[in-house]
Amino acid sequence: MQRKYSLEWFDLLVNQTLPAINSNPSALDAAFVRQTLTVAVDEKVKIRLALLEDMFNTRDEMNMQVLINRYQILLIHLLDMLSQGADASSNSRLSVFLYKKLQQCLAELLAFIENDFLKYFDLEQRVPESYHTVCRDLITKELPLLEKKLYDYKQDPVLVDLVLNNLRSFASNDRVHLPYRIFFYLKAAWFELRNSSLYEAHYGELPLLDELLLRINYNTPLFTNYFVQHLIKKKQSPLDNIDDKIKLLHNYKRMVNEVVVQPTGKLMPDLPGIVRQIIEQIDEEIQLLHPVAAPSETGLSNASDYKVQTTLSVPILAAIFRVFKETGAIQNGNVKKLLEFVATHYTSMKSDQISYTHLHSSYYDIDPKNKQRLYDLLVQLANNSKRM
Repeated sequence: MQRKYSLEWFDLLVNQTLPAINSNPSALDAAFVRQTLTVAVDEKVKIRLALLEDMFNTRDEMNMQVLINRYQILLIHLLDMLSQGADASSNSRLSVFLYKKLQQCLAELLAFIENDFLKYFDLEQRVPESYHTVCRDLITKELPLLEKKLYDYKQDPVLVDLVLNNLRSFASNDRVHLPYRIFFYLKAAWFELRNSSLYEAHYGELPLLDELLLRINYNTPLFTNYFVQHLIKKKQSPLDNIDDKIKLLHNYKRMVNEVVVQPTGKLMPDLPGIVRQIIEQIDEEIQLLHPVAAPSETGLSNASDYKVQTTLSVPILAAIFRVFKETGAIQNGNVKKLLEFVATHYTSMKSDQISYTHLHSSYYDIDPKNKQRLYDLLVQLANNSKRM
């Protein structure tokens, strides 16, 4: 029979044959399992060769991308179906054995695509549930070992708790769909946290865990705030001289810039990298310590109490100023002062008093819904500008 597509045999097996056997357990015996696995291995080889031939005969980059994405999506779907089937057949050792072996077969095909065609691999596509489960189980099992190691190396309990709570939250959440981009990042980051060479030879000026988090680009605003507002402030507290405080801040800028960040992505893809976040906050602290020039006598009325009335929510207002800042429309270098000004002189849809903390967190963490609302607003403004 002529195949319609390379994975058709596996597709029919997973979606038709195996469910039929589950409803009639007596049809499942050792002979059927042996025959099925023999054919599966043979099919795996044929699929690899067919994919290589298709890629060789496809000259257009876009068509290559489409081809790989089709294989990727179907393999992930089949792996998820097999994972569900194994859970549903947990009372039958023979059935679980069959499901696991078939999972292994398809996982090898998916790994082949990941390794050989990563350029065309959709990193935003979610990983199979079985990958997610293995990742969660590994972190859950080894988390106490990491906790003990960090305390043995006398790391700050505040930062240790911040990292461990984040990992516990991930390990306990079985509903989130994990994209490949984050999955690859987590694999590399977890290996670094557990087995970094820094544990054996740490000669840096920064605390070990801080340097580790910088290396893995752990770019959550919680770590940024900890680093600047807790670690650096603690070092600044004995200093009375402003010049000494500024010198310390410049020293920390140097130390952060000297850390080699791994090229494996970042924890939060939509936010700037951790080095950039920390450097920007340190620059803001340096600006605040410099004397502020007194306003000139211009004869203008005092407008310090004047507020711009808006119908925008705080997250949208923060997103607008971030777009203006990152596109260069706003040239002010100190983001903290900029946001303080907005909080003081603007109103939101719900309140005349904007919380600086809410505005600051919204500026660095724009969720997908607010991105869409901002896009719709900018389109509306663009359309209105045509009629002006």
